[in-house]
Amino acid sequence: MKKPNFFIIGAPKCGTTSLANWLREHPNIFMPEHPKEPMFFDTDITKHNLSLQQYEKLFHNTNKSHIAVGEASTTYLRSKVAIDKILEYSLNAKFIITVRNPVEMAISGHSQMLYTLHEDITDFQEAWEAQKDRKEGKRIPKKCKDQSHKLFYGEVCKIGEQLNKVYQSVSQENIKVIFLDDLKNNPAQTYNETLEFLNVPNDERQDFSAANTRKKPKKVLLSHTLYMLGKTKRALGLQGINTGILAGIHKWNQVPKKNINLNHKFKKELIDYFHDDIEILSDLTNRDLSHWMK
Repeated sequence: MKKPNFFIIGAPKCGTTSLANWLREHPNIFMPEHPKEPMFFDTDITKHNLSLQQYEKLFHNTNKSHIAVGEASTTYLRSKVAIDKILEYSLNAKFIITVRNPVEMAISGHSQMLYTLHEDITDFQEAWEAQKDRKEGKRIPKKCKDQSHKLFYGEVCKIGEQLNKVYQSVSQENIKVIFLDDLKNNPAQTYNETLEFLNVPNDERQDFSAANTRKKPKKVLLSHTLYMLGKTKRALGLQGINTGILAGIHKWNQVPKKNINLNHKFKKELIDYFHDDIEILSDLTNRDLSHWMK
C-alpha cells in the first residue's frame, strides 16, 4: 500500500468533484472511489470518522505505477485540525484547494443542502438570515442535527480566511490554488498544470465533463427514502461498499436547478460581508478579484 501524498481539501461547490474525477482516471494517479470523500482527518467536524485501518484500506490497490496517491475531502479546508493531522501522517503532502466567488459559493451550497435534505428553507435570503438562530440551535432541520455547521453559509464560504491558515502551516511550493473560473473556462490548461504540480506525466485528456452541478430532486419523497437508506448504510459501517443501484436512482432523481437572481440590496449585503475575505484571498493568490466586489 502507498500512503496518500496529495489531498484535495476543498472548498465545497468549487469544482472539487470534477477535478477529482479527472485525476482519478489518470493511469499514474490513484484516488479511492468509495467513499469519494473519506473525511478521515477532520475529527472536529465529522462525527463518525473511519479508523486508521479502514482509511488505509482505501489505498490497498495502489501499485508501482501510481506516482501520485491522494484523496478529496472538502471538509479539510474548514477543519481546524485536519491540516496538522495530514502533515503528521504525510509530512511532505501536497494540497490542492479550489476556490470561487464566495457569494456564488454560498448560493450553490444552499442549493446542495436543499438537494440533500439538510436544508428546509427554500429561499436563500431567508436561509442566510436564519444563520443567527441556527447558531443558537434553533430552526435546524432534523436531518441536519449532526451537520448543522453546513447551514452557516457565511463561515463556510470564507475561503480566504481558511486558505490563510493553510499557508501558515504548509510550504507554498506544496500548495496549488485553483479558481473555479479557470477550471470551467480553461479546463485542459488547469488540469495539465495540476498534473505538473503532482509531478505526473500528461495523459492528453480530452474529456472535461463537469460533475456535481447545481440540481434539485425530481421526487422529494424519493430523496427522503434515499437519505434514510444512506443513513442506514453509514450506521452499519458500509459506506465504503459500492451500491450501484442506489447511485443510479440518485442520478435519475436529479434535474438541473436554474440560477436565482438576488435583489440589489441583499447582494450588496453579501458582497460587504465577504469583502475583507476576498481581499485576503486576492493577496494570497496574487490575483485581482475586484470584479467579485462589484
